[in-house]
This record gives sequence, structure tokens and C-alpha cells, in this order.
Amino acid sequence: MRDILLIGDDASLAAQMDAILSTARFTMRCVSSVEEATGAPALVVLSSSGSFGAIRSFLAACRKRHPGVPVLAICPCEEADKVKAIGAGAADILRPPVSDADLRRHIISLADGVTEDYAMDDLIRQKNCLQCPLIRETHGYGRFIGSSPAIKKVFAQIEKVRKSSLNVFIHGQSGTGKELVARTLHESSAHRDGPFMAINCGAIPENLLESELFGYEKGAFTGADRPYNGKIIDADGGTLFLDEVSELPLKLQVKLLRFLEERTVTRLGSSRAQEVDVRLVCATNKDLRAMVRGNLFREDLYYRLVVYTIELPSLRERREDIPLFFAHFLQEREKRHEVHITRIEPEVVELLKNYPWPGNVRELINVVDHLLVSAEEGVVTLDSLPPYVREMRSADAVTDSSFPVAAWQPRTLKEMEKEAIVATLRHFNGNMAETARALGIGRATLYRKMSSYHIN
Repeated sequence: MRDILLIGDDASLAAQMDAILSTARFTMRCVSSVEEATGAPALVVLSSSGSFGAIRSFLAACRKRHPGVPVLAICPCEEADKVKAIGAGAADILRPPVSDADLRRHIISLADGVTEDYAMDDLIRQKNCLQCPLIRETHGYGRFIGSSPAIKKVFAQIEKVRKSSLNVFIHGQSGTGKELVARTLHESSAHRDGPFMAINCGAIPENLLESELFGYEKGAFTGADRPYNGKIIDADGGTLFLDEVSELPLKLQVKLLRFLEERTVTRLGSSRAQEVDVRLVCATNKDLRAMVRGNLFREDLYYRLVVYTIELPSLRERREDIPLFFAHFLQEREKRHEVHITRIEPEVVELLKNYPWPGNVRELINVVDHLLVSAEEGVVTLDSLPPYVREMRSADAVTDSSFPVAAWQPRTLKEMEKEAIVATLRHFNGNMAETARALGIGRATLYRKMSSYHIN
């Protein structure tokens, strides 16, 4: 039996924990203060109705008296205080009231030291016992899910910059959640009551991108039968998110730079400059600094955009979060597809944990959708997974790329790039938009590369 220590005077929480742990492999002790805490507990549960300052003091005292022991704090904190509390030493923090299922999941997860694997294991147990309670997002920040060290670093960065008006640059692989970061920044900023306008610079033809961004007057060009504000003016008072900003043509880079310097927009066909108050957030999966060195991106614009950088980890760099992601998306997509999963075979879980996830979270969602549709009579087996996932039975059998290889052989970068394009095209059944998005390039770039490599 392992010891759980509850610090605080919340009698209802003590009764709730006692009932939860009576069927588990833990014993519980209650004390009123940190000073009364003795022994070597597997987990400290800290209950307080006080301010975050009081919680921080409690956490400091807990770390001193029980170094290395995880602390679960339960207090009426704001979302912003959650990151601060984790930074102050809490393993996690919950707002009361906490359901029995959530409290039990957190206690067992933290006390056993198995972190997010418990979310997956608990889900498997529930499914295999034909029980399907709602899986709540008990770990995360805003819309984000995860509690790995890599993603907690991102949460801390968001917390630091969310209230400022600084331009933010988000860098990360395709499918890691760059737009989700941008929306989280917007929703927690001083501009949250304003609009959030997003535009993918790589998805719009160059001759249309200028008018889409900066707008136009009626009669500015053939077909302009009415005035159009453009995304920048529409974002006034809010946030403008430029995804794939690396695809911005040099001509428009000059115009964007002028906007950032003067904070005014002149629509095409107009001579009147209009003041605009927007918070600019940009993102790309490319090395923008290398593009500057290659004269593909303006250096002066680079320094205007890259004021504060948030680096998003790939899913491979936050494997601890894979079980929680899987549990969350399985529960969410069951409703969408009107499918009820009753059993998940253990080998499916092991494969998902070891798979390299080249497409990151977006690929994981696609895999969940596939297995939900493919599952026979509500049972998820290896045959329910996409064939390309089944081929990658373990991380040892694959390279750190998006295509399987039987045995490693030296190849040129061009050969590897061609193979990646072919494999991705095959995966998306020739869908050019999905292929370009998964590879992190614009469709025009994809067409050029396919022509260069003679890919039909």
C-alpha cells in the first residue's frame, strides 16, 4: 500500500478521496498544515481556498519537506495561474469541484509515476469493460492538451507574452498546432474581444494574395465590382495570423514591412491610408533565418516578425502526451462518426506509442478517424489501423521520416525528398492540398517539385 498525504481542512475532499482510494492500492493521511506532514508519501494533495500567493508558499514548503514527491494542488485558481503553479513546483492543478473519475485518474497517475500513460490505460480498461465515461481535458492550457516537459515550456512562453502586443513568431513542423497557439494567444490577450483573422500565405495564388491581405476599392481592377477591406483591416482591434509566412512573395514582403512600420493600410485603388490596430502572429515550418541568408526572405522584415519566438515540439518530442491525445480524440470522434468502441486490443496501444508520427497531431487525428470507421463490431485491432501505420511496427523498423524503408542505404537529399513526396501523395490518395499541408509547403512549391522530379 502506498501513502497519499492530504494537506488542508476540506472535509468533503477528504471524504471523496477516502471513498476513491478505498478500492485502490493506497492509504490516505490528512494533516492541516505542511509542518505536520511526516513520512515519505507517494503523492501530496494540497487543498486550499486561498490566493495563488498562498498556494505558492505551500508549494515551496512542500518541496523543502518532501523533495521529489509530486504535489497535486486543488484550488480555485484562474487558468493563467495554472502555468505559474506548475512552474512553482506543482505536478498539476485542478479547480474544484473535481469529479471522482478525474481525481482518481490524477492521483493514480501521479502517485504511480506513470504520467499520461494512465490516461490510455484507463481508457482501455473502460472500453474493455464496455464502459465509456466522458474523457475530460484535465491536463493542458486553454485549448491545448498535454503535460509533457516540452509542451509545458510552450505553455510558459504563451503565459509570458499573451498580454503584450509584441509580434509573435511560431515555428514548428506541420501538424503541431501552430494555429492553435495563435488562437490561444488571441483569446488570452487584450485583443480577445476583437476578431481573429487567419490567412494561409501558401494557399492563395500570388496575384490574389495582395488584395486578400490589403483589400481594394471598387473598380481597382477588372472584376472588382465592390470594395473589399482585406484581412488586415478586418482584423482591426484583434489578431492577424499569417500562416506559412515563408511563402509570402518578396513584393508583398515589402508591403507588409511598410504596414508594420506605419500601422496603416492603403487599399488597392485608393490613396487614403487607414490606421489599423492589430496584433500580428506569424508561423512557418521552415527555417526563416536560412531563407534570409539565401535572399528568399527580407532581413528587415524577418526582424520585425521574429520579436518573440515560440518553438513547437513535434509529437515525437512529447511522446508522454500521445496516450492523452489518443484518449481525447477517440472520445471526441466517436460522437462525430456515431461509432461506439467497446474494446481496444493492447497491441494497438503499443504500436501507437512507438509510431514516429511524422504528421504529428494532425496525423494522429486521421489515424483515429480511420480506426473508428474500420473497427469491426466496436473492437479496435491492428487491422483497424491504416496500412502504412501497421507497416511501422516499431520505431526501430523505421527512419525518422514519413516513409518506411526495408534497409538503410545512402541516398541524396533530392532522392529522399522525392520519396517523401511520392509516399505522402500515396497516403493522401493524390490530394494535392493535403499533401502540401502535410509536407509543410505551398501547393505551388509542390507542383514545381513534382515537375522537377517527374512525378505524375
